[in-house]
Amino acid sequence: MIKIKYLILIPIIFLLLLPACAIPLYRPVLLYYICAIGFYLLLLIFKRNYLFKRINLLIKKTPAKYFWYFILWLLADGFLLVILNKYNFSNYLYYMITLLLLTFIFSYFLPSIIFPKYLSKKLFIKFMFCVYLISCFAGLIQYISVNLNINVINSILKILTNIRFLVSIDHELSATRLSGLYEEPGYFGAFIFLNLPIVYNCCLSKYKIFDNKYLNKLTKILAIPLFWVCLILTKSPIWLVFCLLLTGIYFAKNIIAFIIKHFIKFSIAFVLICACIMLFLSKINTSDTYLNRIYVALQTFKNFEIFIFAEPSLATRVLSYYYTFKVFLANCILGVGLGNAKYYTLTQILNHPMPLTYEFHSRLNNILILRESKMGLNGSLFFDILSDTGIIGFVLFYYFLIKNYLWEKKLKLYYTGIYYLFLDGISKGTLAYIFISIYDINYLTLFIWFFFGMGLIFYPINNKNKLS
Repeated sequence: MIKIKYLILIPIIFLLLLPACAIPLYRPVLLYYICAIGFYLLLLIFKRNYLFKRINLLIKKTPAKYFWYFILWLLADGFLLVILNKYNFSNYLYYMITLLLLTFIFSYFLPSIIFPKYLSKKLFIKFMFCVYLISCFAGLIQYISVNLNINVINSILKILTNIRFLVSIDHELSATRLSGLYEEPGYFGAFIFLNLPIVYNCCLSKYKIFDNKYLNKLTKILAIPLFWVCLILTKSPIWLVFCLLLTGIYFAKNIIAFIIKHFIKFSIAFVLICACIMLFLSKINTSDTYLNRIYVALQTFKNFEIFIFAEPSLATRVLSYYYTFKVFLANCILGVGLGNAKYYTLTQILNHPMPLTYEFHSRLNNILILRESKMGLNGSLFFDILSDTGIIGFVLFYYFLIKNYLWEKKLKLYYTGIYYLFLDGISKGTLAYIFISIYDINYLTLFIWFFFGMGLIFYPINNKNKLS
């Protein structure tokens, strides 16, 4: 029977396991936001002293301090832009509530408010591995169910991932790409990438994740293969490349040591593997596989007019980043305000014409028909923060990320066993994210803010938690 105290996990469950589940109000509102608001309101009513003391301690003693500097800059910068008439006051209030408070602050502090005060650090590690397994199994069920047209399961999945269905009546579950419980396959790929170092660390170690020996063994055997199967079935070339690079770097020392020790055997094996791959590729039509998208993208990128037809999805993102960067260049000191770049992108598109993808043309046509002045683009934190917060906000944010990585790297030295490995995985994931933040993960990717705050649960250090 589930213990009552575990109900405190509800907001985290909606954040990590039901990130695309929404209710239709004026516009679709994620159920996580409703749960998070209720959770923090209850804390304010019944545990106000604990809430403020905990956040105050984290801001004083951890990288949360630099996160808070970034938040204060967003507030001050936005207010100054309102005064300068570059930022509508109603937009300012809206984005300060929906993005800054509900998304950034609530998600960042959520894990360290619940752990370790109400639930232990060890339980947190177990919980995260449950999330990994459930996410992967749900993804496989979705992929199989859609392909076999199992209506009952498909109907349930449409409810659990309904945010796109509420926005567009034409949206359908993909039969070709695995998205699981996420809004789209790329988001699931990003989640796998970010948590891959944690899974590698813990599953390849001698230390227990779960106390039950059968569950522990099963988790260690299944977690890594499940991550890779799901990643491959998302059919997201960029996240496959990122995960391969991350894996190569992670195992670089082992690979180099193996090559040196078994050079002759490795050379023979390498030649044989290359020969087999070439033979295999000659027997199949690689143009029918999504891996061909990587080759096509590399071949056509030098000619953008060809690139937009060969790889329209990636081209749309490249165009989005290009025009978002143009917005930054035109407003490089203060930016244009949190969430406000969409009101400036149309001017940049008209002033700096480029060959556009079909999706871009559709967006422009909709704006002309609806006579709107705003145009949303595909986001990434790197470019969004540049355009919205200016160079000052950009420096504050990336200084926070670097300090977060260095702090986690130092903090892990005070722990042993599974705690050390989990923290080391978080620090490696943070560093990896810094390098790939130019792509795809936007403001509304809830798990990224949660991930930034995961290391905070290990502060303050307590000797009884130095377990192996």
